[in-house]
Amino acid sequence: MNILDKEFKLQALLDGELSPDEARQVTEWLAGDAAAKALFAELKATKAAIAGNEQEIRLSESREFYWSKIARQIEREDAVAVGDPRKTPFAWMRWFAPLAGTATLVIVLALALRLRPGLRSGGLASADAFEPPHEDSSIISFHSDSEGISVVWVATR
Repeated sequence: MNILDKEFKLQALLDGELSPDEARQVTEWLAGDAAAKALFAELKATKAAIAGNEQEIRLSESREFYWSKIARQIEREDAVAVGDPRKTPFAWMRWFAPLAGTATLVIVLALALRLRPGLRSGGLASADAFEPPHEDSSIISFHSDSEGISVVWVATR
């Protein structure tokens, strides 16, 4: 048992929260440990000081009525804090933000597809659209719509 558990056991002994067997074990341990005796005496003095100086507060209402007033106030504040989401100042943002994001995505995709070089009606452009990388090279291209294939051959001389 670590030191913190021992201190909790001393507090539990002082408060009468231990079973008879546990109380006997802690009492035996307390008899042989000087530091534990000092801590137990300090805890006992603190408990006595608090109990002797604790101010008793009397309510004008019954306990149940007092707590029901607190519960009603909490419920009222929660209702005001939550409110109707349609009446909040930025309720339109719930619809505008996703719509603006979708519109932006559609525009970006349309521009990307439109500006993509070398594509015309879903296939490669003719060999005229390609420039040879060197003067000593030539380009031959082939496109088959039925097979869905395009081949570009770059040959050097």
